[in-house]
Amino acid sequence: MMNWEKSEKKAFEWFKNNYDNDAVYQGHNNSTISDIYSPLYNCYIEVKDITNGARCGQFTKSTISNNPYAEAIYLGKNDEETCRNFVIEHYKAKQVGAFIIINNNNISFVAFDDFFNNYTFEIQKPYCKRSGTSSAPIKDKETLLKFNTAFYQENNKVFCSDQNLFGTYCSVFNPFDYFISKTTGELRKRSNTNNMTWHIVIKEKLKN
Repeated sequence: MMNWEKSEKKAFEWFKNNYDNDAVYQGHNNSTISDIYSPLYNCYIEVKDITNGARCGQFTKSTISNNPYAEAIYLGKNDEETCRNFVIEHYKAKQVGAFIIINNNNISFVAFDDFFNNYTFEIQKPYCKRSGTSSAPIKDKETLLKFNTAFYQENNKVFCSDQNLFGTYCSVFNPFDYFISKTTGELRKRSNTNNMTWHIVIKEKLKN
């Protein structure tokens, strides 16, 4: 289990036990969906483990239009206020109403406005990142099904029946060109396109 998964599950159990027993854990590895939904507070909740640093949103040149502050950062205006506004817009779009912050052994439930009053945000040096995955194309399926006896086809997609392989890569045509979904076991073909990616990172405000 990845560290972010451990953090999310730890936060979810803590929140259920202390705040809302009907809360739903739903984010998993899908960054477009927030980590927890709380019926009691009627909002989505984002988990941030800042023990070793955490990110609060990202964009590429092709997704600049998704956030009104992304273009300013792309053009070099990466001051703290612009980064903060980017993060506010990012989480408003995801309908986030609160945060759970993990810092070493401490866990806290933080209201939306308090989150932005207690933390600062800055741009991380952009880097090239391989963009996205997609379901296996028809031309690959025959080879995939012969590649491993645990691979099978269902609803025009290829899956893996061996859960021990979930979340791993396999080299079918090229090195590490397929990824096995952590949650569904679907074989996902990795894109050959590398996009320059900008991340916003969170930091605690220095106390006077």
